[in-house]
Amino acid sequence: PPTDYFTYLANNISVGDYISSAYDYSSGLRFQNVNIVKDTIIQAAYLSLIAFGGIDGVIPVTIIKGEAADDAATFSTAADYDARIKTNANVNWTPAAWVDSTWYDSPSLVSIIQEIINRAGWVANNAIALFWEHASLGWGGTACRIHARDYHGGGTMAAELHLQINYVPQVVITIMEPF
Repeated sequence: PPTDYFTYLANNISVGDYISSAYDYSSGLRFQNVNIVKDTIIQAAYLSLIAFGGIDGVIPVTIIKGEAADDAATFSTAADYDARIKTNANVNWTPAAWVDSTWYDSPSLVSIIQEIINRAGWVANNAIALFWEHASLGWGGTACRIHARDYHGGGTMAAELHLQINYVPQVVITIMEPF
C-alpha cells in the first residue's frame, strides 16, 4: 500500500487519485486570525483556489471539511494531519472545469464555518483549518487529480476564505492562507 507523503513547503496542494501506488491525495489549508466572534451568523462562506497545472486524468469528486477545533494549529506532520478531528458538516465539490491559472470558487461552506465558530472555545482571531479531500477512498482505477496554488506558490495566488457575516453594516472578510 502507498505511504503518506507530507510537506508544508510545496507551492501547490493536490486532491484526487493519481496511480495505484500513490492515491488519495488530500490537502489542508489553515487560515489565521479569523476575526469573527463566537456564534456570529455566517451569511456566506466559500473557498477560492487558483488552478495549478492541468488535470491528471479526470476532475475528481472532492469534499471539503473543517477541523473540529477551537483554534486550528499549524500542520506539522502526516500523522498530525491524519489525526485531526473533522467537522460533522462537509460540502461536496466537483469543479466543472480546471484550467491552469484560473480562480475557482467552492460551493457554500456556511455549514462548516458555522459549526466551527459555534464551538464553546471559539474566540475572534482564532485559526480555521479546512481539508480538501478526494471523496472516494482507495484507488478507483482511474487517474483523477487536480492541483491548486497555495501560500508557498506566491502570496497573490494563496487560497482565500471568503466570509460574509451579519454585522450592521454588513461586512465581507477575505482571509488569505498564510499557513
